[in-house]
Amino acid sequence: MKGKIKTFLLCVLAIFLFGTAVYAEEQAQGQQEQAQETTEATGMSMEEMQKTIAQLTATVQSLLQQIAAHSQQTATQATAQPRPVATPRERQQVTASVPQLTFERAMQIALAEVGGGTVKDIEIDRLQGVQVYEVEVRFGGIEYDVYVNADTGVVERLKEDGRYNINATTAPCLTQATVAFARASQIALDEVGGDSIKDIELEHKRGNLTFEVEVRVGYDEYDIDICATTGEVLRVKLDD
Repeated sequence: MKGKIKTFLLCVLAIFLFGTAVYAEEQAQGQQEQAQETTEATGMSMEEMQKTIAQLTATVQSLLQQIAAHSQQTATQATAQPRPVATPRERQQVTASVPQLTFERAMQIALAEVGGGTVKDIEIDRLQGVQVYEVEVRFGGIEYDVYVNADTGVVERLKEDGRYNINATTAPCLTQATVAFARASQIALDEVGGDSIKDIELEHKRGNLTFEVEVRVGYDEYDIDICATTGEVLRVKLDD
């Protein structure tokens, strides 16, 4: 009885081993056929294709690492690099390339156009696309706005801007200042490392005859008060 059982088990084992061998042979044949089809379609063997894929993967990873490193370096430089301040030579080039006419000459032209008086205020402005000096002149009880071309000196427009009480306390005027107009402008530029003068006017502030100068520094603007008799910087304020 034991001999029959042993013979039966050996038969079962032989059948199992035979089936396993047939399955393995079919799998190997299928892989071989698939590799042959791939080779015929691409002209490359499986080994060559695997090698090419590995090379492409390595190249892509290297490019991604380079991009990440460049982005980090750019972000670090943008954070660490301070905003450059214009040098005196650069400021001179910027201001000289904009208005060809000086503030003083613009005031002389405005006074001559009105026929006399005093200059209350002067600023750089634009009139119909033309850069001009807007000069406020008081003469004979009338205030005038005189627009002088900042490059040619031509009077682009003259208009009355109302009346004032000629008997009232004398209004501040540029002729009362002992500090020259150009000097006040340069003091303001040097104080903040400015690029150009946007506006300058003379007024009484806290009992002092004061130049109020607006200076551009890059994208920022500063209001600077300068004593018109001593040249002392009284206040510096960054515009919001």
